Amino acid sequence: MRQPGGLSGRSWMEAAAADTPLAAAWFALWRGTDRDEIEIARAFAAMGEDQAVYETLIVMSLGDRRGIAALADDPIYPPSLRFLVWREWAGDPGAEPRIAAEVAVLPPGDPQIAVVTGRQAGAAERAGWLAEAAPAAPLRAFCDAACPESRPACVDAAYAFHGRNPELGGFGSPVESLISSARWEVSPRGRAMVLRRTLPADPVLRAHTLAEIAERDACFGAALAAEAARFAD
Repeated sequence: MRQPGGLSGRSWMEAAAADTPLAAAWFALWRGTDRDEIEIARAFAAMGEDQAVYETLIVMSLGDRRGIAALADDPIYPPSLRFLVWREWAGDPGAEPRIAAEVAVLPPGDPQIAVVTGRQAGAAERAGWLAEAAPAAPLRAFCDAACPESRPACVDAAYAFHGRNPELGGFGSPVESLISSARWEVSPRGRAMVLRRTLPADPVLRAHTLAEIAERDACFGAALAAEAARFAD
């Protein structure tokens, strides 16, 4: 995983960046202060790497940084991250009608609504969104394979496990040009990602989290407990 070449060596991604556009885009994102994330996002989009676009936008949104709204009307911008644009527009009276119009056309269970209104979706609204929404597709793929007899409850438990965040993502294919997200989601490795989230280090809190998830769905809870046991100290 290291490129030979002297005492320090180079990361394999840095070496690949010399002649591989996808690696060059990733290396540019990781490099530091000289990166232009908007152009990096567009480069990923041009290569069909939707997951990489998503991750670039998440990086752009961290902390108090601004600039993501420059992509608000760009076709590459993913609908599931619209709330990041609204957050940047917050406080601008001229943007309020547009925010309201965009929120109004979302399914009532979309978690992005709570960012603007503060209203959490009801159980039925949430279930409807989880059954159809593209960001929840990896959760559905996991439950179809692992817990088909309790699929709706499994999907709800998986969603609760990941914090019910609007930015439900990070489960797509790491390299779309090699394997599509649709194939990745149903693969063993892709399904395993649904169980990967840091649990509390404190044993009591960890046990409480596992019990809470198992109460939502015993099947998903058992899969999560087994996964946690694999990585226990």
